[in-house]
Amino acid sequence: MSFNQFNNGRQISMLGMANNVNQQGFTASDLGLGNNFGGAGQGQGGGGGSNVVRGGAGGGSGNGAGQVGSNAITTSWAAGINYRDGWGKKIDVVSSYNASNTNTLTNQQSHRENVIPSGTSGTTTRPDAGFVRDQTNGSDNTNTNHRVNLRLDYRLDTMTTIRVIPSLSWLNSNYSNQSQARTVTNEGVLANSSLTDYNSTGSGFTGNNQLLLFRKFQKKGRSFSANWTIAANNQDNEGINKSVNQFNGSSTSLTSGVITKDTVTGITTQTINQRNNQQTHSMTNTVNVSYTEPLSLRQTLEFHYNLSDNHNTSNRAVNDFNGLTNQYDLSNTPLSNNFVNDYVTNRGGLTWQTKRLKYTYAFGLDAQQASLNSNNLSRETTLNRTFSNLLPNALLTYNFAKSRRLRLNYRTRINAPSVNQLQPVPNNTNPLNIQQGNADLQPEYSHTISLNYNQFDAATFRNMFVFLNASRTDNKIVNSTVFNSSGAQITTPVNTSGYYTVNGSFVIGRPLKLGAQKTNLNLSTNLTYNQGMSFINNQSNQAKNWLIGQGATISSNFTEKLDLNLTGNINWQSAKYSLQPQQNTTFLNQSVTLDVYYQLPLKFTFSTNVYYNHYGGSSASYNQSYTLWNATLARQLFKQNQGEIRFQAFDLLNQNQSIVRNVTDTYTEEVKSRVLNRYFMISFVYNLRRFSAGITAPRDPFQQQNGGGQRNGGGFRRNNG
Repeated sequence: MSFNQFNNGRQISMLGMANNVNQQGFTASDLGLGNNFGGAGQGQGGGGGSNVVRGGAGGGSGNGAGQVGSNAITTSWAAGINYRDGWGKKIDVVSSYNASNTNTLTNQQSHRENVIPSGTSGTTTRPDAGFVRDQTNGSDNTNTNHRVNLRLDYRLDTMTTIRVIPSLSWLNSNYSNQSQARTVTNEGVLANSSLTDYNSTGSGFTGNNQLLLFRKFQKKGRSFSANWTIAANNQDNEGINKSVNQFNGSSTSLTSGVITKDTVTGITTQTINQRNNQQTHSMTNTVNVSYTEPLSLRQTLEFHYNLSDNHNTSNRAVNDFNGLTNQYDLSNTPLSNNFVNDYVTNRGGLTWQTKRLKYTYAFGLDAQQASLNSNNLSRETTLNRTFSNLLPNALLTYNFAKSRRLRLNYRTRINAPSVNQLQPVPNNTNPLNIQQGNADLQPEYSHTISLNYNQFDAATFRNMFVFLNASRTDNKIVNSTVFNSSGAQITTPVNTSGYYTVNGSFVIGRPLKLGAQKTNLNLSTNLTYNQGMSFINNQSNQAKNWLIGQGATISSNFTEKLDLNLTGNINWQSAKYSLQPQQNTTFLNQSVTLDVYYQLPLKFTFSTNVYYNHYGGSSASYNQSYTLWNATLARQLFKQNQGEIRFQAFDLLNQNQSIVRNVTDTYTEEVKSRVLNRYFMISFVYNLRRFSAGITAPRDPFQQQNGGGQRNGGGFRRNNG
């Protein structure tokens, strides 16, 4: 449901929606994606390694409109109001309020085969071994979100503009997860098992405000800008973890719960019933200052400085259940921690730019110093690190003609290790997957060269786009994973070299004439190669991954009533590992999509979408194909077509599925997820519209927006995300 009013530059919009067919609210944040409320400490093991190669489909969507959660069942509602206006000649205002609620249900089964290389595992040397892990997992996650946004532009005069952008957000979350897993050796002997019931509730507040001052001067090319951003993020989460973990043999990593051992079978059982409270508070202040001075008609020199100060606290309190008092009042010190962290970055530099009639080039150099201070109040330890680096950059732009341009860019980047990666304190929350930091980590230093070439002929509608990107990362932070005889693992971040990435794409489009029919043809070619290093049982493992793809699209408006689009894609993916060649794998994915829209008599419209997908892997046991067929019949109502009634059918062949195959240097895994299958829906749409003369778009002194529109065929598109 939507209501829009336009009156002399003032715009008011009210929106509302509710559904149980996996359509999201207004943004993906309504799902709580990326928050820390759900999924923590569930006591699951497995895994190890990196360089994931993924094949298979995550469940088809088919109904477009921003559908999400294709590996889950999602129910959501959302409502909001947007306001935009100009207050006099100097002030422009844009504001909004949104509320949403999303419930996501997941149900997954996975089968993982771990392959462990020969070498040391802890202190024991053993021959090649492996583990087979079967797991079922179900979760129920509900998030309620409220957001308020405002943007105010105030033009003091023709030379000076001030922009203020505050934003506030509140989130409440309820999460539950039940899982069961069993791991056996290649001989079928139990290595470990787990049964977990985890429930949590959380709340969070995020607020930030940005103040921007932009000043031009009488001298052409001279400008000054200052930007101050302050951001606060507070989260509070409480979870109850009840789990039973079993290990074949003793395990020295168990530090919580009730631990018993069967002297006959040698099985060690860990029973956990504990409450964890996690409180995090973060405050970040960032100041950016830039001054540009023209040296001549063709040359400018820019001075810029950035200061960022992040202060955050993290307090995790874990308490075990006390059977005598029926309370969670037994403090679990090994799993509790209290951190106070400060991360300050100073970065300054200059950029010299020269502009000519056909080309522009620029050279820049920045110096950055970052300091990290971390105080572990729980263990009375401190960590102080300082990183200093020089960061050069360069840019070349060449205009061959009005519609042909080449852009070549070189840049460097620093990625400092996080506090968790640096803290040499083991995290035993999951005894099957222990994480520990490395105080000797160095920051990653990346060099990247990118090339862009685009060409467009407005007379013939022919276009071409070429993109090429190459990067090298020194001191790349990767995982070093060590497995023990029970299938548990210890993961530590380490620095390594030899990480390279190259990716490119080539796109060409042109009109074609097939007989008397005019069509548009678009061809796209993609290439990605990356090479990295990881460590398994203290042995280095080099991974090389290739991805090559080719796509073609033919679209045509046969008549004013008929539109047709046909798309085909083929992708070949390969991964090779130096330590365990038996994990080498290849995938071939082929897909075809057909979209048809037809305008029938008597205000009826018909649209259909057919999507065929086939995955084939180097393993003959993993091949899957399915076809998704969706259709919509709609009729417009009333004199001005304000209303529309629709009959929609989704997955008519009832073939939708989600089977994903993941291959890494240490395991091969298949994950099956419950997805939406065939269903039918009748809907009614009515547009409330009110327009008045004199509509003007608010002015934006900081950026230029390119307007444009597109035809909405009234049907739907498959979401390829």
